[in-house]
Amino acid sequence: MSGTRSQSEFTGHPKQGRLERDLEAVQGINRDLLDAFPEVIVQCDAENRPTYLNPAWQKLLGYPVSESLGQPLTHFLVSADMERWTGFLDAGMPDRTI
Repeated sequence: MSGTRSQSEFTGHPKQGRLERDLEAVQGINRDLLDAFPEVIVQCDAENRPTYLNPAWQKLLGYPVSESLGQPLTHFLVSADMERWTGFLDAGMPDRTI
């Protein structure tokens, strides 16, 4: 048996509920930090469509977050910046977090 365990091995484990609560707490703290960050933070999918935008997006750029999610990121660029940003997006991290 290898050192890794499948998800199903932990189902019903006595510590599962506590671990899930701890994970939710950490995720909440991370979200609070991202939401409070004064600069724009964007996470995109493979097609460069935002899947997460922090509130600075709307504050600094004026586009509502709810209406911007899922739209092509290039939709929000002025033509003068298009080439530079397209190259930046294409060079993004493997998980498309930029």
